Order: sequence, then C-alpha cells, then structure tokens
Amino acid sequence: SLPSGGAIDSKGNAYFAWSGYEASGKPSGDVNLFVSKSADGGKTWTVQRVAVSGAPPSCGSSCGWAYWGAQMALAVDGMDRVYVLYNASSGKFAVNRMIFARSGDGGATWGLRQDVSRAPEGANNLFPAMAARGDGDVRIAWQDDRNGFDAGDDDPGARWNTYHRLTTDGGTTWSPEVQL
Repeated sequence: SLPSGGAIDSKGNAYFAWSGYEASGKPSGDVNLFVSKSADGGKTWTVQRVAVSGAPPSCGSSCGWAYWGAQMALAVDGMDRVYVLYNASSGKFAVNRMIFARSGDGGATWGLRQDVSRAPEGANNLFPAMAARGDGDVRIAWQDDRNGFDAGDDDPGARWNTYHRLTTDGGTTWSPEVQL
C-alpha cells in the first residue's frame, strides 16, 4: 500500500487516498486505487475502490519500484465534495493518463471520470497534485512527457514538464492547460 493524500471535510470525516499493489515484490499486476473514509475519528474505516490501473511501465534502472505507478491526489471543497486526481493505465506496462473524478456523497460513489490532460495519446502522465476550496474551485497539476524523451539522455525525466488546470464548477468545465 502506498498512501498519497488526505483531507478532512466540514463534518470531521477523514479521507485518505492510496494505491494497493499485489504482494509479489514487484509491480507486475493491476494496481487498485482506493479512498478510505472514517466518520468516527479513525475508530472505523470504509474503503471504496475508485479505479484499477494496469501495472506501471518501467522507467529504467534510475527509478525505484513502481516509480511510474498509479498514484492519487485527494481534496475536499467547502461544500464537502470529494475530488480525486489520479494517473492510471488501461493495460499492463502501458502509459498513464491523468484522470479526475468527484463524489458528492462522501466517497460512496464517483461521477464520470475525465481525462484532464491535453497531451497526445502515448504521452505518460504522472505525479498528480490537487487542492480544492469554496464551491467547486479545484486546482490540479501533474507532469507528463509529451515533449519527448531523448534516448541519449542519462535522466529519463529530462523531458518532463508540469501542467496546471482549474475548474470553478467542480469539474464540469476546465481552463486551458498552462505549462508551469
């Protein structure tokens, strides 16, 4: 299990996002993306699987175990809507896309998933970050390699850039991407 973010809503409910890998010692199977919730100060927890990703692609000998694996950021706005931003792939060792989803019922169900990256298909999207406030004001950021990778580079992250988008209506509409 790899934890990746948490938040508390106005009622005191605690939420944590995490990725669950199989216990094989290597990231070669599906990755489950979960949100855990406690409504009683951490005495008991419910767990909701939000998504499943394929096993992560390798980033060579310079990266650690599951470095490019599925990860999830979590935030809660002022209206107690819960948001997740995660990278996931559609198959084993495939590239990841950046996906956004929201829950209006405390994480019990999740709305339509949206691919929020404008990178072309084939670009790997990773390292989600997010903050939320007010009534649907959500800011997201991630990194992707849409600008290509030079196989002669010693650093596989040499071509990665950070992108940002925002929504003021909980994800119904989004601003254009901004490269940071």
